[in-house]
Amino acid sequence: MYIYIKEHYLIADIMFSGPFYINSKNYRKFYIGSKNGKDYKITREKEASKVYIVSPGLTGKRGTISFESAEKPGYFLRHYGFHISLETKATARNPAIFEKDATFQKKTDKFNKGFVSFESTNYPGRYIRHQGYRLKISKQDKSQLFKDDASWKVVQNPGIL
Repeated sequence: MYIYIKEHYLIADIMFSGPFYINSKNYRKFYIGSKNGKDYKITREKEASKVYIVSPGLTGKRGTISFESAEKPGYFLRHYGFHISLETKATARNPAIFEKDATFQKKTDKFNKGFVSFESTNYPGRYIRHQGYRLKISKQDKSQLFKDDASWKVVQNPGIL
């Protein structure tokens, strides 16, 4: 069992409590979401998923975050086979590493000023990015495309940037 606190989140010097939408930098009208409720991609606004940002993340390590589904409490975004999906520990593939796979470090201005990136805690140097619309964790390759694919805005309402 894990214990966590849903904290407020600082966006543009204003404190908000969730849930939030996570907006792509280079596909401005696309957000993290899912058409089938399990496999995560960048999707149009109508399929965007709301998440709570849980801090500390599920590993309990200070300075980390996890993303809990607002629509399915207890379900978290996690990487498995380097792809991002939504799972709960009770039904997770490989539950022994679920908390590690669902924990990230938020990196402000890492690749683009005014945007955040999310680095895997158990695969340092791999960041959540979209590629072919699918969300995955990938190694930084120094290309501008990677930097843009791995840069996000956390917003309270879709369409408000």
